Amino acid sequence: MAPLAKLLGACLMIFLSSTLIQNSEASNGGIATYWGQYTEEAEGSLAEVCNTMLYSYISVAFLNRFGSGQDLGFNISGHCSCESDCSSCIRFGEDIKTCQSKDFHIENGSPLCYDYLARALKKYGKDHNKMVYLSAAPRCLYPDLYLGRAIYTGLFDFVWVHFFNTSSACQYDSTTGDDVLMISWNAWTTLIEAAGKLFLGVPASDDVFGYIPPDAMNDKILPEINRTSKYGGVMVWNRYYDVITNFSPSIINQV
Repeated sequence: MAPLAKLLGACLMIFLSSTLIQNSEASNGGIATYWGQYTEEAEGSLAEVCNTMLYSYISVAFLNRFGSGQDLGFNISGHCSCESDCSSCIRFGEDIKTCQSKDFHIENGSPLCYDYLARALKKYGKDHNKMVYLSAAPRCLYPDLYLGRAIYTGLFDFVWVHFFNTSSACQYDSTTGDDVLMISWNAWTTLIEAAGKLFLGVPASDDVFGYIPPDAMNDKILPEINRTSKYGGVMVWNRYYDVITNFSPSIINQV
């Protein structure tokens, strides 16, 4: 796995999230996770999460109010409040000061214009001589209703597909196994441009539909998907569940 994390700042979603990327990527795959929807007592501070060395990518969730000239609004649960005054969130600046990446995780609203947004963000980075990484978090039903058009631009560096809380037509089931999951995974590999990396998004807890036990991940799923040329790793939902179940430590050697 990569060494100590360098954090990349704030992300965009209806929900939008910030993605933090470590100094160097894993030679094969890396683990991504979401942080920010529970208290620091429950999931640790941002710096503490980075220092675990478990994650190559950390999405800070969520930026949930933006656009139309309004002030930005963050939902970072118990860590800080940013509904009307974001001053309590300034302390995260020390952890998120390298550069910005953008993660598109859209679950409602209109599917229009996210392709234009992706192009604009990449152009901004090019015009200002800054590296802008784009990631997307579509649901596993292919193609994604909201993000399909944006992902087709080929501008996304990372795509962590949510194979959970979606549909039995594309996620793992303890009785039927991984057949439909693999069909969906293979379909997604046809969509991702050569430069982009594809991540298997799974929950870290059996409280969430689509949970895959670590033994099944290590013995069956990971050996199959990490042969994919576009394989980037595993996205684990979320840091809070991961603390409780130790899911990431159980699979990290196979990722």
